[in-house]
Amino acid sequence: MELRSKKNNNIHSKLVGYFTKNGKMTKSRSIIIGAIVNASRSLDFKAIDVIFRIVRALAVVVDLRTVKIRRNVFTVPVPVNSSRRDYLIVKKLSKAINENKSRINLEKKLTQEFLNILKNKSTKSVVERDFVLKESAKNKSNTHYRW
Repeated sequence: MELRSKKNNNIHSKLVGYFTKNGKMTKSRSIIIGAIVNASRSLDFKAIDVIFRIVRALAVVVDLRTVKIRRNVFTVPVPVNSSRRDYLIVKKLSKAINENKSRINLEKKLTQEFLNILKNKSTKSVVERDFVLKESAKNKSNTHYRW
């Protein structure tokens, strides 16, 4: 499979690391690869294209941080580097999966999330990304508090 041959596939490795519980890395790897393969089969994409499209759909270039200055708390948009961006994508995916209370296994939940993102449906991870973008646009006047 093409995912195993790509050693620099950062999102895949971060997903595997994030979903690993009790040292069961092979189990988490098989769940994630199964979800990516299921999504690629149902949409007729390559597996690596599924990952790239998800990254493009969920990536943000700014993050919100709170800064306390003289007893006032400001929300400040801060630029994000690539490794932090990858982590935020994985965090949004996992948060959306954890909020899904249906009684299906993790692979099916992950597949559903991937399919909804790729079909441009409104999912919790996309809503969270849009919220961050709106708030950063609203608070861009506070960028001078960044440093």
